Amino acid sequence: HLSYRGVDRPALQMLGLQLDVPLGQRWYLPLQASAAYNAYLGYPGYAEILGGLGVQTLTAPGERLQGFAQLMAGANVHGKSAKASAGVRWLLDERLALNFSVGRIEARSAGGGQFKADNLALGLDYRFSIPTR
Repeated sequence: HLSYRGVDRPALQMLGLQLDVPLGQRWYLPLQASAAYNAYLGYPGYAEILGGLGVQTLTAPGERLQGFAQLMAGANVHGKSAKASAGVRWLLDERLALNFSVGRIEARSAGGGQFKADNLALGLDYRFSIPTR
């Protein structure tokens, strides 16, 4: 469900990339960039960039499900935005997982236009590490 200036609009189909920077076993810093691959308001060009704070459940060896939630702020084509989402990861192995989440993003333009969208996301997680020394 997407609306802008109080008018319902067609759904956006988007591709995104998220990088999670660990802050501990449960907490992480999510950095997300997404862009639509269909037309929005009659022209191509909807995108958003967000960053914030996320939390995830701890998993014991052999567990396959992990819950997570995140709050992010940033900007989209309408101005300052905020996004909340929560979901679950299905761990395939120690590096690969499928994720499913639901969320909501809201933004306000400088001219007072209000953007709201509920979202469903399906993704693939790949966990890697970068040597620190």
